[in-house]
Amino acid sequence: MILCVLLSIHLWPSRVSLKLAELSPREIVAQRTVRFVDTDATRRARIEAAQDARKYAAAVNATSTALQRLHENLQGDLVLSMQDETAQKYAVGIAERLVTRAMSRAIRDDPDELQDARRALRESPEFSAISPEVVRSAVVRSASEALSHNLNLDPVGTEKAQREAQQLVKPIYKRFAAGQTVLHVNEQVTQFHLDAFAALGLQNAKIDAASIAMVCILVLLILAFVGSYLRLFQPQVYNDRSRLLLLAILTVISVLGLKIGSTLLGLPISGGMIGYLAMMCVTSAGMVISSLVRPSIAVLIVSLLSAVSGLILN
Repeated sequence: MILCVLLSIHLWPSRVSLKLAELSPREIVAQRTVRFVDTDATRRARIEAAQDARKYAAAVNATSTALQRLHENLQGDLVLSMQDETAQKYAVGIAERLVTRAMSRAIRDDPDELQDARRALRESPEFSAISPEVVRSAVVRSASEALSHNLNLDPVGTEKAQREAQQLVKPIYKRFAAGQTVLHVNEQVTQFHLDAFAALGLQNAKIDAASIAMVCILVLLILAFVGSYLRLFQPQVYNDRSRLLLLAILTVISVLGLKIGSTLLGLPISGGMIGYLAMMCVTSAGMVISSLVRPSIAVLIVSLLSAVSGLILN
């Protein structure tokens, strides 16, 4: 019973009533190792993926419409109308060729892309063949204004593509190790913290009955295994109540030392510290059992305690 309580004490969460954007009045430490979905990071990743998943449909007669608009602009231009017919045809020919070339490239339904296409058209070196300057400026302006989008946004296709892109984004997982600080004093609560609280069971304060049951079953199996071993191979120890009591006390002290060093004190145990803590508790218990009970029993107990220490420090 004592071992069950020690091994499952971190599964009895304390309630946290903090809400989004509130300041934490105390430090909150993870009592056990958890891996959870960062919903805010996952949401941002899916929004970013959806923004890039757009479908466009080709505009009908986009090039001919642009050429028609070019002719309308040029016909209404007073400067060009004052030139002789040969000069007009020459300037119009250059403008038609450049507009057709510009419209052959993708210009999506986006203000920036249209502005970039118009700027590239105005900077075309072919316009330098038109003179004088006033005529060239009029033709460049008319040709630039004639351009339009030739790829329109497809709402139905875009919605489908965005859904598919969001489904391809896998949930982003984060992890807190036992003893690691989840929220510092006076730190503002974010959705990330709320996700961690939910994974740790700190919001609803529900007891993790399934995990506690598994811990109790594991303890009973270990006790049954040790008892069977002692009865079959160490009958003298099995029939000696004093040595059985000593063995139980040393085992409980070892587990209690591991628990105090990790969960109960809220220490961030990681890296080499796990090895030091296990050496101090498990190995010390093994040496004492070897001296006071039996070396073969000490080997068995140390092996089982090593496995249990992984459960405690997880």
